[in-house]
Amino acid sequence: MSEILENKIGFYIPSTGKNGQDISDLELDQRTAVIANRFAELFGGSTTTEAFGNWIDNGGNLVNEKVKIVSSYMTKNQLDDHYAGILALAKRKVKAWYQTSIFLENVTDGKVFSESVENTQEKVLDGNGYHSIEKIK
Repeated sequence: MSEILENKIGFYIPSTGKNGQDISDLELDQRTAVIANRFAELFGGSTTTEAFGNWIDNGGNLVNEKVKIVSSYMTKNQLDDHYAGILALAKRKVKAWYQTSIFLENVTDGKVFSESVENTQEKVLDGNGYHSIEKIK
């Protein structure tokens, strides 16, 4: 009997490092492999997609950046069991990769939720909506 994989998480991997400098393709591939391997361990597989991210920086400038998105489909039980660990992984990577935030996309029961794990605080979505927990030191 097959299980229904009604949930999906996408982990957006940035192509910049310290001071917003571009990293090498090799380093981007290494970052991607770490996340892809972890998702495969947790959920049985992952898919990587290349994309471009765009946002407004603190100076009001439009920033364009190459990103890779590692995503996996999972059951509700797998999501419940592993989501906190994925948030913790993003929290570690936001610091290790010198980011102001890392974006997670969570598709649950056809609804899209977003997480922006920031380098000042972690925002968590639960049944009561978004709330912030502990400062990253």
